[in-house]
Amino acid sequence: MDKQIQRILNADQFKRYKQIELQVQAPQSITRPDVMEKLNFSREQLEQFHEIHEQMRPPMPPQGDERPSREEMERMHQKMMAHRDELLRKVLEIFTPEQRRTWDSLTGKPFKLSPPPRREE
Repeated sequence: MDKQIQRILNADQFKRYKQIELQVQAPQSITRPDVMEKLNFSREQLEQFHEIHEQMRPPMPPQGDERPSREEMERMHQKMMAHRDELLRKVLEIFTPEQRRTWDSLTGKPFKLSPPPRREE
């Protein structure tokens, strides 16, 4: 799919697209082989990274047969985004200054992803 997108966008737009892709997928995008190669993690950092992931399991949506209300879905979304932000913050704490500069270069200027508009039922 990247090849199709690359045909549509100019080089600067495609670079920005890839930066935003990493941001939206973070912190999981840090484990992509191409990203890990550029960040050059030590064995100790990889162990810390996995420990952080194990300790910070994401909040799980309530189980049941009833469909959650819009308000409940919004609250769950907010909890999940806060969890994601906290997980990324903790992971970035184990980066060296050089790794942080590399990460910042790979991700570019922060992009605030807004939730999609709600459909009326």
